[in-house]
Amino acid sequence: MSAFNPLFAAEVIDCVAQGRAPTVQELYAVAERIRHDAGMRPIFGWDGASSGQEECLLIRAAHAALCGTTP
Repeated sequence: MSAFNPLFAAEVIDCVAQGRAPTVQELYAVAERIRHDAGMRPIFGWDGASSGQEECLLIRAAHAALCGTTP
C-alpha cells in the first residue's frame, strides 16, 4: 500500500495502516523527509557534514512518527 500525502511520508502511512515496525530504509527515508521539511542541511551520506547528535535526533523523530514511540 502506497499513498501520497503532502503532510505524511508514504512510509508512515504504510507502517500505520499495516500495523508493523518500519524497515531501516523506511526509518532513514522518514528522517530525511523530516530534515528536508525542517529546512535543515543534508546530514546523511558523504555530502552531509553534521554532528552525530543531529542524526540521532532525526532518527528518533522518524521512529516516533513511524511507531508512535521513541526507542
